[in-house]
Amino acid sequence: MRRLVLLSVLVVTGCDVQAWAIDRFDAVADGWTLDGDPTSPTPTLSRTEGNPAGCICGTDAESPNIVWYFKAPWSGDASKAYGRVLTFELKARDQYQQVQGRDVELTGGGLRLLHNHKIGDTPGLSWTPYRLTLDESSGWYVDPGHEGIAGDPPSKADFMATLKGLTSLRIRGEFKDGPDSACLDNVVFGFEP
Repeated sequence: MRRLVLLSVLVVTGCDVQAWAIDRFDAVADGWTLDGDPTSPTPTLSRTEGNPAGCICGTDAESPNIVWYFKAPWSGDASKAYGRVLTFELKARDQYQQVQGRDVELTGGGLRLLHNHKIGDTPGLSWTPYRLTLDESSGWYVDPGHEGIAGDPPSKADFMATLKGLTSLRIRGEFKDGPDSACLDNVVFGFEP
């Protein structure tokens, strides 16, 4: 697993971006894997389907009641990302009967924090941007241990403990029952706007 490192990179807009991790997938999958029930644990790298260049994609193995996720290769002390932003883009290859669920998971410090997209905010057939603030007042909740049941909002101490001992970030790729596939691009973790 890669350790989180503060990065400063020049992006296409010419702005200096500081973040804990940035994955654009232009030439490589950057160590990302697929988790849950994908057809393969390794994402497919598309060098032309991204926004604007490459992206990673996954496909559902169609196991009932198991959702697949894109999983980041990062771990370590990400506490300096607190109050900053996680941004990413998703694109679904089918929008028929999309379902709500645990869209983003942060695991660490003995906790799993979850975030659900708003109703109607599932990925479109073109790139759909997402922006989540990494703090306790931004819609995150503590995993209560049961699918479909919302837990309590985390305290600041919960959020800090999760980031300090970060072991996993997962972004949901499966948004419908039955066969589906989706793509992920432009992940920026801990961005300071």
